[in-house]
Amino acid sequence: EGTGIFTLALTYLSIFYLLSDFGFNAFILRKIQDTRYKIQLEWRKLLGARILWSTILLIIALLLLPFWPFATPAFSQAIFVGCFAIIASGIFITSNLLFQSRLRYDLSVIASSLGTVIGLILFIYLISQKISLPYLLLSHLFGWFIIVLSSLFLVKKLIPIIFPIIDKQYTINLFKSSWQIAGTLT
Repeated sequence: EGTGIFTLALTYLSIFYLLSDFGFNAFILRKIQDTRYKIQLEWRKLLGARILWSTILLIIALLLLPFWPFATPAFSQAIFVGCFAIIASGIFITSNLLFQSRLRYDLSVIASSLGTVIGLILFIYLISQKISLPYLLLSHLFGWFIIVLSSLFLVKKLIPIIFPIIDKQYTINLFKSSWQIAGTLT
């Protein structure tokens, strides 16, 4: 039963990871490759938009919980523990835009491998300590935290300023321009 709940929780969260992309990277990558566009400014605005969007998705993921017939207390607790990984996934996807634009896929692999290995080690440790099921998602969340930190560290090597810019009009235009791509994800 525990394995099923854990798998269901990860699957549920994965839907929101996918939605956090919303086709933004595909749209922006085409935009920056077609012109000599300022990639640093574009990346920072995208990061701001993606953090905002991922936060909205996190709230939706939590608000939908009571309506699912499979939302047992253990499942709901697991989602509550792991839902912050939605934001982490969004940040990592944004980092991947820069890696992809520079053809530095190795940096994406380094960040994701580091987070996955550390998350796995923590997962094994938590299992050995007989931690209850919902809190096993702490290892998943911590792995994402490591992925984000390492990817931002690697982004910092490519562009000097990585702080997000929240630009309402940019975000609205991004959704208007990307919804067709996002539609193909469903």
